[in-house]
Amino acid sequence: MRTALVLSTILAVCLAVLPQDALADSPINFSSSLRVGFMLPETEEFEEVYDQNYIFIYGLNFGWKIVKDLELVGEAAYGFKDGKGIAESGEETGEEYRLHVVPAMLGVLYRLKFYENQPVVPYLGGGGNYTYYYEGRKEDSEQDIDGGKWGYDGFAGLEILLDNMDKRAAGAMETEFGINNVYLFYEFRYQTMDDFEDEGLDLTSTIHYMGLLFEY
Repeated sequence: MRTALVLSTILAVCLAVLPQDALADSPINFSSSLRVGFMLPETEEFEEVYDQNYIFIYGLNFGWKIVKDLELVGEAAYGFKDGKGIAESGEETGEEYRLHVVPAMLGVLYRLKFYENQPVVPYLGGGGNYTYYYEGRKEDSEQDIDGGKWGYDGFAGLEILLDNMDKRAAGAMETEFGINNVYLFYEFRYQTMDDFEDEGLDLTSTIHYMGLLFEY
């Protein structure tokens, strides 16, 4: 009896002096996301050459938490679109094109998260970007063009916490893989790709993204 009392006292003291983080869930230091969406260029010339004014785009995003709810984020994406040659008269020339775009972004993101397991989390952010583009002719590769454009991003979105739908599975993911939270998200982004209003190709676009975000 006396031994049990001593052990209980020692355990209580140890728990009292342990840092609170040690008693809580594992810390969240990073995030990453898989995303897919529509890139909608603003220029009328794009729609004339490429029929429809959108590009399917696929992306990866990685974030490092600077402080709570504030992240440094990096992203890379890829999309392509087939088009046709247009003469000055407006008639088709018979040429076929394929435009490849690879936008990359570095910026900051802030989440409006007020308590643990918040079911819906708004966020916003911004940063700078560089977009590599390559336009290839299917019949005459000597006329292919490529280059890059600098610009800036502004974005906002909503994250929906999926852990609340199946807490048992969420706990297993944290135990097995170290993934604390999984979110389904929607994001709206405005992205300039014009070398800050320089001449030449302008790929300035709005982008609508959906995807899955993992915090760990």
